[in-house]
Amino acid sequence: MIQTVVEFAIAIALCINAFLLVRLTIRRYKEKKKFAANNSNFSFEEMRQQLYLLDSIIALMPGHIYWKNRNGAMLGCNQQQAIDFGFKTRQEVVGKNAYDLMNKNLPEEIERRNAKAIVIADEEIMACGINRIIEEPALRLDGKEIIYLSEKKPLYDTEGSVIGLLGISVDITELKEARKQAEAANKAKSDFIQNMQHDIRTPLASIMVLLQALKEHNMSAEMREPFILLEQVCQQLIQLCRNFSRANLNECGEEPLKKQEINILDIAKDSISIHKPMAANKSITLDLHIHDNIPSIIVSDEFRLRRILLNLLGNAIKFTDEGKVSLTISIDKNHQGEALLAMKVIDTGIGISQNKLPFIFDKYVRDETRDAQKYPGTGLGLYFVKKYVEDLGGTLRVESELGKGSMFFAAIPNSHHASNVTALPPVLEEPYV
Repeated sequence: MIQTVVEFAIAIALCINAFLLVRLTIRRYKEKKKFAANNSNFSFEEMRQQLYLLDSIIALMPGHIYWKNRNGAMLGCNQQQAIDFGFKTRQEVVGKNAYDLMNKNLPEEIERRNAKAIVIADEEIMACGINRIIEEPALRLDGKEIIYLSEKKPLYDTEGSVIGLLGISVDITELKEARKQAEAANKAKSDFIQNMQHDIRTPLASIMVLLQALKEHNMSAEMREPFILLEQVCQQLIQLCRNFSRANLNECGEEPLKKQEINILDIAKDSISIHKPMAANKSITLDLHIHDNIPSIIVSDEFRLRRILLNLLGNAIKFTDEGKVSLTISIDKNHQGEALLAMKVIDTGIGISQNKLPFIFDKYVRDETRDAQKYPGTGLGLYFVKKYVEDLGGTLRVESELGKGSMFFAAIPNSHHASNVTALPPVLEEPYV
């Protein structure tokens, strides 16, 4: 926002400099009472029209625009500046300094302090020949405190001597107030996340202890399997709480990228295992296909890859009442020949209406044709999937037909160490029913 204001200020400054130059030129022509028509492309009347146009543009400019002489007296301003000073016309402001423009209806001590600060800043700018961008407090005519973001720069004559100052000020009071509110809201969010992750991790830790104790009892492999699965789910939830907590403490409010060597097969199998009970409860076949061109070790962000697969699989199972859901992972290449980790989730679910497809990755977007009670959700899952894919430099697309199912395809740039590349067994298929 500040950069935009500065760029806006610079543009206006150039316009005013041009205006002052034209006005100075005409004044000298009037004093000498002669015009070198053969050295100019404009007649006096044309120059007068240009001057009038520039003056009108400055008068109508938003914000506050003003220029002063070397002693700090106002030489001119735009109409908004005059109105905020309590004058009807711009001409009434000419010749007045910061102390003359104090609001007589407000406490003199405060107004004098603000005027003194303006005078000191202006004198420094003109004495040192420097440009400055500063925040200046002020009081409106109604007594309300406001803050201006001002850019001030010295004005020079044709010989390079400082003859005054140009100032451009924008009211940023609402912007600063909005920032304070945003910071307060962000703190409340941070406190909530910290409390939530603590409240979740505490009972999960107790469940983990209980599961470990149960696993020590003699039981068949079939009986032990649900406890192992439940333990894996608890570990995933605990790790997720840690990740959210770490992301919340990060000054950007986002989980930083952490690329490391990971086994994509382990991640895929964990994601399938976690969703196995949900799929079995709906009598849905859950397939995993790992192509033989997948290296055993890749370099990527494990947190984001896990969240991508967990969200896509969870979404597919939720909206599939019969049939199957499949996850296929392979290595593809883009047009430049670069390796891409390709992850494809296909379901035979209810599908997505065509008018919702362009917006399906937006925040809080839900297909209203679906039964909200049967398929509850916030509309954030796919938004985060797209964000995580883009964080990794990849792309995400969807194809769907209402009543027939959907296909989500994520392609992520892949890198791996050649010494660690080991081909996995050909196309691994693990159906779960």
